[in-house]
Amino acid sequence: MPANDTASAPLVGAGLPVNDTVAQPPATSGTRYFSSDDRIASVSDTGLITAHAAGHATLSIVHLASRVDANGTLSEQAIGQSDIPLTVQAAQLTDTDPATPAPQGIEIAKDLGGVVSAATGETVLIGAGALDADTVVAIHRLDLASLAAPPAAGLLQAVAAFALDLGRSATRAPVQLVLPLQGDAQIGEEVLFFRKGTVPTADGGSQATWWLVDNGLIGADAQGNLLARSASPPYKGVDTSGEYMVVRRLPGVIGSPFD
Repeated sequence: MPANDTASAPLVGAGLPVNDTVAQPPATSGTRYFSSDDRIASVSDTGLITAHAAGHATLSIVHLASRVDANGTLSEQAIGQSDIPLTVQAAQLTDTDPATPAPQGIEIAKDLGGVVSAATGETVLIGAGALDADTVVAIHRLDLASLAAPPAAGLLQAVAAFALDLGRSATRAPVQLVLPLQGDAQIGEEVLFFRKGTVPTADGGSQATWWLVDNGLIGADAQGNLLARSASPPYKGVDTSGEYMVVRRLPGVIGSPFD
């Protein structure tokens, strides 16, 4: 989760005039990210946050802006910082098997958000304030063999599928998803998230379809297992209960409908 997707770093420092001093080395503008406790969560140079243990940490975003005239002379600089409190918690497990002690859903407080995982590893992350009310949330795996063919069959290959219960209302912000793969893929490949739906037909009926709602990338966990992670934006993202399929483009296919 990139830190700059969560909060921006406004320039709160006053402008600092520099008396015709040529920057050595050349002045640059940029953003740096810091964590108060790397044992809880670390953040990369690009703002990617990695959780390591349950606990609390503060993420700091520091931005430097420099103004240089046409002669390369540094004329002004400003610096700003934003601090973001971060709570890392272990995912709460659900299971659709009534013979196990795990509940089928977990109540998530709207003001806190939370993380819910299926026993098979499918995980949904819900930000604080994303839910309209305290809501029982559930996620579980769908077997690819039990689903209809993916959209654009022959161009796209299904690699994961899941059912998500976020309650009756759409969330105020998209949830994020981490999904173990049921098919083959390569790290760094783009994946597309489709939600099962219906469209009206000319005779007044309806037929099943898949709606494109998000994209993401293939990554890996600490053990090297491949995972699909949602991205949103540029898409609206996953914010509604339903059945979802995750697909990749088949290698060597040219001119897919998403190009």
